Amino acid sequence: MFREKFKVQMWRLLFVVVYTICFSISVSATQQTAIYNVESYSDILDIRCTPYSNDYFTGGFSDLGSWMCFTLPSENNWINGFCGPFELDHRQWISDAILQVGFTADITTETFTPDSVTYVPGELYMNSSSKQGNIQQRLFFVDKYTALWSCETSEKRELYITNGSLQGIQSSGLENNILSLKLSTGEMCVVTFSSDIQLSYENSKLLAKLPEGHKGYATISYFYESKRPDNKTIVTGELLTFGQCHSKRNMHHLTVCAVLSDGSEWKHTYDVTEQVHTAPDPRNVHILLYGLPVPKPIANGGGFRPNVSEWETEEENIEM
Repeated sequence: MFREKFKVQMWRLLFVVVYTICFSISVSATQQTAIYNVESYSDILDIRCTPYSNDYFTGGFSDLGSWMCFTLPSENNWINGFCGPFELDHRQWISDAILQVGFTADITTETFTPDSVTYVPGELYMNSSSKQGNIQQRLFFVDKYTALWSCETSEKRELYITNGSLQGIQSSGLENNILSLKLSTGEMCVVTFSSDIQLSYENSKLLAKLPEGHKGYATISYFYESKRPDNKTIVTGELLTFGQCHSKRNMHHLTVCAVLSDGSEWKHTYDVTEQVHTAPDPRNVHILLYGLPVPKPIANGGGFRPNVSEWETEEENIEM
């Protein structure tokens, strides 16, 4: 009788222990999932600050070891662009907003109001409207030197891009869709636009026009002249898919194909699983392929082009 009671108590104790372990594992898994959900950290830091206003600057958005940062404009002192860059080395603003967007060439005549302005770890997002329509902008860092900026609108209209006020600029110039600003401190701030954007620059004022239906891209780089990164070409594209299945952590691969100027074909496959799964907005995923190893085509028909010719019939008489 004692043994039977003891067995019953032991089974109850064992059940309690197993249940407790399972419950702990379940809770831990739930908590771990929440930790890596980027959306749960939306606006965890208040980085709203418009330069040269009565806003108090407490810090900005920087990533990947960059020495520049950006802020979101405050609603009371709205600018229709991400504020900055602010260079951390000398603690000064290069511009109140180096890229500002609107529907007219004179953006200062338009009044924009913020619809949604968000900071999440790894990205800034801005959605603003005027009487002419709605514009969305995004910014994130691709490496310690460079941030990638984009803008788009659902309206069937052109977009105009201009620079804000510039501070501490020793010299500036526009060449081949690249705006170069040399600072008096010795650093460089370089803005490179995608090839579909039409540009002009006069009297320190940039005016860029984005064709209707296009999404605009630009990189904003900050570096010392002696550490200038290699010249890069921006290649952009976008596509629509059915989206990922959230019930499974599937692998995602992206294959890039290119036809070179000499007619040869090239393709390379990338594993983009982490970029898809960790995207701040699962419905609008930005995939960055940095440093595409596209081979250079043979220029002017020079070099070696090995090939195998078709078989040819050749008769040879043999003396018997």
